[in-house]
Amino acid sequence: MSDIFEKVGRRIRELREAVGMSQARLSDLSGVSTEFLSRIERGLKGASLLTLERIAGAFGIGLKDLLDLGTEPPSRKKALAQRAAKQIEDAPVAMAVRIAKIVDILVGAEVKK
Repeated sequence: MSDIFEKVGRRIRELREAVGMSQARLSDLSGVSTEFLSRIERGLKGASLLTLERIAGAFGIGLKDLLDLGTEPPSRKKALAQRAAKQIEDAPVAMAVRIAKIVDILVGAEVKK
């Protein structure tokens, strides 16, 4: 298949692995079947821009960042932080406040150990 298909597929797999996400979870979050995700990751199939945008959204990043093939994927911690930030940004204000309080409690409990 096309070299670009392989590069995009490799990028998606690297991002997915960086956040410790299974193909099944990425499928749930993006609405793209696990079979199709597997083919994309192996470079056997190309994805439409709409599909790539849905995959990027599942990672909590933009399409530009997904297609930035010249950079290393973020560390797992950074990738998880980006994903959490995107989820908080998309949440209603009351939910975002509750999430922030939970994070404060969890981080505070971890610091006390």
